[in-house]
Amino acid sequence: MERSFNNRTSVIYQNPMHPKNYKIVKRRWILVPMCEYKVSVPYPKPNTLNLFQMTILRLLISGSKDDAYIAGKLCLHEELVAFVIDELKRYQLIDERRRVTDKGLNLVRTDTDSYEIKTGYVYYNYVTKTFMDAFVTDDKHNEVETGSRYDGRIKFDLGTVANRDWKNGIILNVDTSAIVEPTPYDVIAICKKHNRRTRNLGFMDEEMDDIKSMAEAEKEKNRGEDMDLPWEIQSVKMLGTQKDVYVATYLFMAADDVINRSKLQVCYPFGEGTSANLVECVDKLSHKKENAKLKNEILGLKDDVFGMSDAELDAVRKGHADAEKKIKRILSEKIDDYPAVRDALLSVESSFLLVQELLEANKGSNKDIIKKNLDDYIVNNYNLLASILTYTAKEYDYFTDAQLANHVEQNAIMLKELARKQGFVVIDGRDTDKFFRVKSRAVKEAANSSQQQLNALFSYNLIVADHFSEHPFYKLAKNVPELIPYLSRLRDLRNDSAHPNEMPQEFKWVSSYRKKNMYIAFLLLKGLQFNDTDEDNQGGDSGSKEKLVKAMRDAELSCESIYTEYFQRNGNIANQLRNLQFENLLMGENYPNRASEVFEAIFKETLSRRLVPDCIKDVKDSSKLEMREELLKEMQGFGFEITDTPFYYKDRVLATFRDYTKGTLITLFYAWYYSEGKRTDGMLKDLSVRCPEFVKLIDEISNNRGHSGKMDFKDKKLDFTKKHIDNAINSILEVMFEHGVL
Repeated sequence: MERSFNNRTSVIYQNPMHPKNYKIVKRRWILVPMCEYKVSVPYPKPNTLNLFQMTILRLLISGSKDDAYIAGKLCLHEELVAFVIDELKRYQLIDERRRVTDKGLNLVRTDTDSYEIKTGYVYYNYVTKTFMDAFVTDDKHNEVETGSRYDGRIKFDLGTVANRDWKNGIILNVDTSAIVEPTPYDVIAICKKHNRRTRNLGFMDEEMDDIKSMAEAEKEKNRGEDMDLPWEIQSVKMLGTQKDVYVATYLFMAADDVINRSKLQVCYPFGEGTSANLVECVDKLSHKKENAKLKNEILGLKDDVFGMSDAELDAVRKGHADAEKKIKRILSEKIDDYPAVRDALLSVESSFLLVQELLEANKGSNKDIIKKNLDDYIVNNYNLLASILTYTAKEYDYFTDAQLANHVEQNAIMLKELARKQGFVVIDGRDTDKFFRVKSRAVKEAANSSQQQLNALFSYNLIVADHFSEHPFYKLAKNVPELIPYLSRLRDLRNDSAHPNEMPQEFKWVSSYRKKNMYIAFLLLKGLQFNDTDEDNQGGDSGSKEKLVKAMRDAELSCESIYTEYFQRNGNIANQLRNLQFENLLMGENYPNRASEVFEAIFKETLSRRLVPDCIKDVKDSSKLEMREELLKEMQGFGFEITDTPFYYKDRVLATFRDYTKGTLITLFYAWYYSEGKRTDGMLKDLSVRCPEFVKLIDEISNNRGHSGKMDFKDKKLDFTKKHIDNAINSILEVMFEHGVL
């Protein structure tokens, strides 16, 4: 056996094709390492008729029969019988009087169960660790000519001697040490799956390049399905020829309808279709260092589809700025005092525009895409309200759990009474009871929890408002007395939307949620106004909206291509990464702020699980030189490459230990650093191996962010951040996953 992937390894091309409903695609060729086995397999000689045709032909041997008689005997519709009869006449198996011809008699009497032995190849895929559902016969086996091989690429020719068509394929780097040989059972299963897959794809004849007749199309149906299993197994032979090969296929994305279909796909290597297993594996491989070239190819493919001119990017910048201006026009400039709410509002506005654009462009084929983005819109509205209620809760440095009980039913009774007392309309019923059945621990931790729970936050504020007559909840109850049914409904919708399901939502019923939540923000947060106009309901320029949608999708796909799969395990981190990539795409001035927000979200999530409160006594006084030098040696001892420690004020770090949800980037970093340094399973050494520049990067981001968080994107001071931030994010996300945080 030839078992080496080297400069002589063969490249196999078996005509991979994307589905025909993709009219225009952009593609990148890849080479999938597989092991090729030559086998011989018993196949029954194919019939020229399908089951219906053969059964009706046999009935007609005893004499002519009408459609009604045949339909009654076979329990079929007369229309189907008439159709099959016409087919038999066309094949000249019966005459016009429905008498079986000599040709028909010969066909019926022929030994259709006689077998023939076919030789061909089956393949084990080193990437998916499975056998491919493909049996390639000798006459269809196609080894192509190769050219230069360098830098993880192989050039191969798909043209002719007279008309060369060279392609450049990226090799997928995976472990190929496993030796897996197919059993006869595997070979038979592969052949049967291949037959079923071929039939399901349609009836194209490669030789004739034309549509097959029904009889020809049904040939495959009669192959191998009714074999006598023991005889099958005994007849399978391994012919001893097996070797490692590269099988060519390609990554592709739709370029004709980027709004509705812009997902990365991998073409099935053996014919028409896509491969879900390969898509998943390619995505995972692209995040490994040895497959950096694969990641670059995916990013290049994305740029081919979403690449935008400077004029288009200017339009997106204007559209994004317009969305921010719209929010500030309605709620005033003071919304900047509440950055989490402002960012949540921008997410709601972006998802609103996206769903609106998808509905306008709907051609009936993008139902799943619409549902996914409508689910995002609902989740974004939920997160917006949770952010508003969190700010409200933190306005009052007081909370008592004296009224809470260990039983959720008792808590529901108490909370409903508080809501009525403050002026909310409370309608007794199943939905209201479910909303207020909340555990006492969830309420107590609501304001400081990274897992934002809407009913717990609302309950927390109800309890606090009971002790402060000036609490904004009284104003909220006066202006929105029927708020509780709305919150209950939004919570249920969010729970449905946050998990894959087939439950459809109607946009017309939820499109007003963003405006309602702006009004709630105005009522609860100090300093805001509510200038409600109809301007934001007017349809904007469709082209501009499409560009904004395109840019948002570009940012999402950039996250999927650049960051490890673990980033999607936390919604807040994923959202901040998308904001960072969106800012990177626009080359916007808020890049330092977005970079800071990513690490703030990461540190807060880690501290919510791993904060060590006792470490507050270990915080060194950074104003003393000897303390800074001691801290520097300690960090260098963990393996971080730094020449100076990030400066901090001790009292602010202590405050972050007491309430990490109010921390800044530097204070969060030190609360995390001191906590991890104390733990026996600390993250610091694991992180320094992957990203020794991590501490310096945090210091750079903090310094660049300053007070405004804005800087010219082309400023040289950002070069270090741009160079190292992606590796730092991936490194800490991987370490968080390994330590059970994600």
